Amino acid sequence: MLAPLFLAIGAASQTAVQSPTQAQCRFSDGSTITVTYSPDLRQFRLSTDGPLLVAKEWNLPSGDYTVHLEEDSHHRWSLLMRKPIKRNGDTVNFFLSFPLSMSTSALLSEQPKISFDQTGGGCVMHLQENPDTILSLEFAKRGLELASLAVAP
Repeated sequence: MLAPLFLAIGAASQTAVQSPTQAQCRFSDGSTITVTYSPDLRQFRLSTDGPLLVAKEWNLPSGDYTVHLEEDSHHRWSLLMRKPIKRNGDTVNFFLSFPLSMSTSALLSEQPKISFDQTGGGCVMHLQENPDTILSLEFAKRGLELASLAVAP
């Protein structure tokens, strides 16, 4: 009779350990960036309810994105974002790739994997790739329509 109870407790603790975590940045106009991630930081979900300027150079339309971290052979990191969009009745994947800044830190591994710092008019997203490597990307508010994006950077 106790076996089902132990199985239920074990299943509940596994769910708690693997449940997604969120980080959020809220801009002064009330719009947000929300990141939902699991312990595997290599893939997560980013949602924004307003268009953004990323790293002071690239336009990011509002919406939901699947995000992947990528490291090249020179140990440079990029954030690859994918968003399905409708074009001429078909669904196509819209891709954007952003270079990440990298710094080292002696943060404890208990720190959130993804966090935001508020800056003057935006937010800096920090991703803790491992206990001593922090990857960062800056976001700011921007007025832009998806149709004006012809080519991904």
